[in-house]
Amino acid sequence: MAQAIGQNIKKLREEQGATQDSLAAKLRLTYQAVSKWENGASLPDIALLPDIAAFFGVTIDELFKPNMRAYPNLAHRYMSEYESFPSDETFSKATREFEKLREEGTATDHDVQFYAYTLENRVRIDAERAEELYNEAIEMGREKKDGQFYKTQAMLLDFLAWLGRHDENIEKHRAIVAQEPDDLETHLALIFAYRLAGRYTDARDAVAAAALRFPDKDKNGLTFEEGNIAFDEEKFSEAEGLYDRALAAGNKRVLFYKRNMLAQQGRFTEAAEIGYGIADDFASRGLEFESRGIRKHAAVLAKLAAEKAESAEKTE
Repeated sequence: MAQAIGQNIKKLREEQGATQDSLAAKLRLTYQAVSKWENGASLPDIALLPDIAAFFGVTIDELFKPNMRAYPNLAHRYMSEYESFPSDETFSKATREFEKLREEGTATDHDVQFYAYTLENRVRIDAERAEELYNEAIEMGREKKDGQFYKTQAMLLDFLAWLGRHDENIEKHRAIVAQEPDDLETHLALIFAYRLAGRYTDARDAVAAAALRFPDKDKNGLTFEEGNIAFDEEKFSEAEGLYDRALAAGNKRVLFYKRNMLAQQGRFTEAAEIGYGIADDFASRGLEFESRGIRKHAAVLAKLAAEKAESAEKTE
């Protein structure tokens, strides 16, 4: 056992480019003590094992395993494990160690870069899994094609757009419209795909094409989509008129978008009023958690309105 750990300490030390003196200084010992471990003449005190392991960026158990390699620190060691064998536990260990280095002020630029890479790696893995699950949910709901089905489809569309896969989205939904031209929801999905890609002229053309089959635009959501396109293009006056038409036809979803548009224009008082109204509606339907979140957002808007009014008074 003494020979095994001694050989590992020597191997790890040499891999890291450390001297017996530097390891001894870290442990507040003499280099002779380190030399005895490496020669198999003695064993390190058990109380020193955590510090020795940390020095080489390995676990205590790994100090006793053959053919171990040295890492700059434990964060790098856990990240290397996560790359080969991804698990939530290893990811948590890696991020915890990286955060510890940053809090201690000992993180190098290499550490921070590797931390960013750790997070990027996790995002890639999670993104692949998310796409799989979205597609699974779509297949599960394909027979019913109810509101949940189309909501999931829109969420996948939005997710793929976030990943920059706009062309894929558009081609997919153009094909679906061609296959199912009498399904309004397929047209709305294509319009959404164009909007997410910033192709507003194509989005308007898609609205016009859909309106030939579904002419009651105010009620069927096409006027709402025209309002969204105008909002995306920051044509706020046009968007507001279209939103009001859709709202008059009973489309309450418009309220969220109108609130956001007003806030973007700095019309915080009006936006807050809409927000409080939405919160009251949600509360009346038993959606307490959702209501609280919307009400909190409305309070922020109301505060911004008060600050704006106070600033205007001071400048007069």
